[in-house]
Amino acid sequence: MPKSYERAATVASHPVSIARFFNKLTSTVLSTLVGYDLNRHESHADGGVLGKIYAYYGTVEESGRGALHLHILLWLADNKHPYELRTSIKNEIFRENLIKYLEDIIKEDLNCFKNENIALDSSMIEKKSYITINMLTHTVSKRRSNTDKILFRSRYPKELHETTTINTETGEILMRRAHPMMNNFNEWFLLACRCNMDIKFIWSGTDTKALVYYTTDYITKKNYLFMIQIH
Repeated sequence: MPKSYERAATVASHPVSIARFFNKLTSTVLSTLVGYDLNRHESHADGGVLGKIYAYYGTVEESGRGALHLHILLWLADNKHPYELRTSIKNEIFRENLIKYLEDIIKEDLNCFKNENIALDSSMIEKKSYITINMLTHTVSKRRSNTDKILFRSRYPKELHETTTINTETGEILMRRAHPMMNNFNEWFLLACRCNMDIKFIWSGTDTKALVYYTTDYITKKNYLFMIQIH
C-alpha cells in the first residue's frame, strides 16, 4: 500500500477520480454488506451484516486535506417505535436478545475474536488486528482547562466495561469494552473499507436529540472551512 504522503498526493492530483472511487466504494458497501438494493430502494431478501434495512440517509463531507468521508443513518426494518422499545426493554428476554444483536454488529475491543474453537486464517487475523489498531485507536491529545482539569480529545480514553448493559430507566447502552482508546467498529465494514469508523445503535429519544444537536452544531460551527460551507 502507498505511504500516506503518496496517497495524499494522489488525492490532490486526481480529485474527480477520487470522488468517483469514493462513490463506487460506498455504493458497493451499501449493495453488498448492507444488503440494500440501490435501484429498487429496498433491502435484499436476506438483508446484510446488520440485518434488513428499511432506508438510509448519508451525507458526504471533505476534510481540510480533501479526504472524503461519509456520515450515514440506517433504519433497521421492523424496528420498533422508541416508546415500544422503552416498554420492551424491561423484558429480560428481549433485553438479552438485543444485547446479543448489538454485540454481533458492534465491537469495541479485539477480545471477541479470540476463539480457539474456530479455525481462522492467521493472515486475516493479523490484517484485522493491524487495521483496527492503526485505523481506530486515538492518540492522546490533551489540554488543561481554566480549572486546571485535564481534558482529552474526543472524550478519550473511554471507561472499560466487562459486559454490555442496558439501563432500563434511562435507556443508556454501555457496550462491552476492553480498549480505552478504540472507536466502535463493525469488522466487516472495517475490512472492506480499511478506514476509521464509528458505529452506534440509536434507539432512544435522548440519543436521537443528541445526534440532531451534534449534526446541527457540526455544520454551523464558526470555524468551519469556507470551502466546505459553500457545498
